[in-house]
Parts: sequence; C-alpha cells; structure tokens
Amino acid sequence: MRSLLTLPLLLVVLGACTSLGKMGFFGDADEGAPGPEAEGAVAKASTTAGSGVVYADSAAGSAAGNRLLVRTGALTVKTGNAEATGDAARKLAEAAGGWLVQRRNTYHVFRIPAARFSDVVAAISALGTVVHRQVDVRDVTERVRDVELRLRNSRALRERFRELLKRADTVKDVLAIERELARLTERIEKLETSLKNDRRNVAHARLKLTLVATGTSQGTVARSPFDWLGNLGADRLPQFRADRAWSSRVRWDLPEGFADMGRTADPDVQGWAYSPDGIRVVVRRFEHKPRVDAAFWQKEARRELVRGRGYRALPDQHGMLRFASSADGQATGYLLKLVVRPRRIYAIEIIGPDEALARRQKDMRALVADVSAWAR
Repeated sequence: MRSLLTLPLLLVVLGACTSLGKMGFFGDADEGAPGPEAEGAVAKASTTAGSGVVYADSAAGSAAGNRLLVRTGALTVKTGNAEATGDAARKLAEAAGGWLVQRRNTYHVFRIPAARFSDVVAAISALGTVVHRQVDVRDVTERVRDVELRLRNSRALRERFRELLKRADTVKDVLAIERELARLTERIEKLETSLKNDRRNVAHARLKLTLVATGTSQGTVARSPFDWLGNLGADRLPQFRADRAWSSRVRWDLPEGFADMGRTADPDVQGWAYSPDGIRVVVRRFEHKPRVDAAFWQKEARRELVRGRGYRALPDQHGMLRFASSADGQATGYLLKLVVRPRRIYAIEIIGPDEALARRQKDMRALVADVSAWAR
C-alpha cells in the first residue's frame, strides 16, 4: 500500500525536477573553483544580513544600489630595479589586506580587497613610469541572484526527495529516488562552487602587474588593449602547485608520457599537462569581447608577443602560431592555438625545448585537434 502512495508522489517530484530544469534552474555554473589562497580572506568580508552575498565595499554598494562588482586591473610599470619594485608592490598589497597570488620573473598577480583596490593601483603606479594601465569593472549582481535562486530551489527539491526516500518501500522506488538525489547533489555542489567563486571575486579584486626594466624596448612599444592577450606566453604561465590543483575541465586524450596536472588557482585555466622532457601544455579560456573573427585575434596575439614582449615569430605550423622566447633565461619554443567561439576564446599553449617539440610534433598536432574539438 505504501508503494502505491510513494510512486505517484515520486512522479510528481520528477515532473517538478524536469520543469525546473527547463526553466534554467539547473544550469551549469563552471566559472572556476576559487583559489585556495582566498579561503580565509573571503570569510572575513562583510555580508548582507541573511543573504550571504559579499559586496565589493559599503560605499560603492550604497552608491550603486548594492550592486555586486568584480574589479580587475592590469599594470605595466617601467622601473630601474624590477626586483625591488616587485617587493615594494607586494608590501603595498599586503598592507591593504591583500596578498601575492603568483610571481614569475617580472610578472605578478595580486588579490586586493575591493575597497582598497583604487588606492593600491595608484600606489603601485607611483613606483615607476606607467606604460600600460587597464581597469575593468563587471557587474555580476544578476548572475549571483540567479545562482542563489537556483541553489534555493535545488536544495528544497533535494529535501522533498529525502522525505520520499523515507517513505519508499520497494527497491525500484529507492533506486529511482537515490539516482535523483545524486544528480541534485552534484548540481548543488556546482552552484555552491560558482557562488563561492563570485563572492571571492567581488570581495577581492585581481591586479596583474608587469615590470619592465628601464632602457628596454618593452616600455616604449604600444601594448595590446586586450588584457587577456597580455596573459599569454611562456613567461606568463600561471603558477602551478600539485598540492593545490583541481581536476582538469578540458577533456583530452593526452599523448603517451604526459601527466594531467589539473587546474591551478587561476580561474582562466581549464587544464594543465606536463611531460618529463620539458613540454608543458596549458589550456585557458577567456571571454570573447569584442566579438571579431579568428584572423583578428591571431594578428593581435602575434603583435602583442612580438612587438610588446620581444618574442621572435617563426613560420606558422599546422594552424598554430609559433614563436621563440627566452622564458626563464633559456631558449624556449612556444606554440599558440586560438580556438575562437561565439562566446569564448580558448588558448592552447605549448611550451618546451625546441628539440622536444620537434620530436613530438605529431603528438602535439593530435592534442591540439582533440582540445579544439572539446572547446565550445
């Protein structure tokens, strides 16, 4: 008798689950897992009563009607002593409550409390001569509200399934309900991760700093106005720590001898692979703005790397841009494939010794084709 009561109820809830899915309540939220460096800092940020939403800062929130703003910045500063200036920039960020996320040669990434972001940018700019400066503000208010709504509905639906599970008395009903519970739990975890990432980005702005030594040509060449292109290159690889990695988002069939190292704290990174012969493969994803064709982005990427960063352009190879660089003071080959989609651009970067790249040329072509097919 209980089974007869349970099954109709199960069908009602399954119908509700389907309807909510069609309405978009179960959309994926894969903007990137928050970096481990932000765990403690986000917990200290102020929140609105009962909502759990972290606002950029009280003054900006009041002026903009409590809008949730994500701030990012990029600075290129010409200085006589890059190492000393980098240390001074780190101290300025830490004094404001921020921290150094990554440092690679003269390239730095900082997280800075949103309320102090403008002050820190101005202070770091004063350490030398500003060659390039870009500050972007993105409103994520509607996105956060939408994720919160999806999360509330998903949690409520999960509770309804748990109640049904208590009343189910047939193996068929139990298995059906447990399957739906597993799916709901997975969706809830994705939504929670997305919300956590948005909260971190609102509470702490990201500042990328490039230091250029006085007398080098880099300081006098006009850089690309597109900030994400400045993140590419053998000298700009995100810092990787095996003990702080998440599983890769990219679905790839890696060649023999490669290890899937996962993702880093950088939310742009979709996957990272490494081989003992020194080849590294990084897949990054960027927002496609403005929306132009692939030829435009290839030309702009070549201009940024050659004129802005001193790379030496080599003949293209099987649709990939090819360069020679001196990352880490050593001669390095750098291959770049831009997969341009309507909403996103995927950058496939391959870095390694010239000899190793030449030896594994066929493997690299197959890997690029594999990732290009996955990118969407």
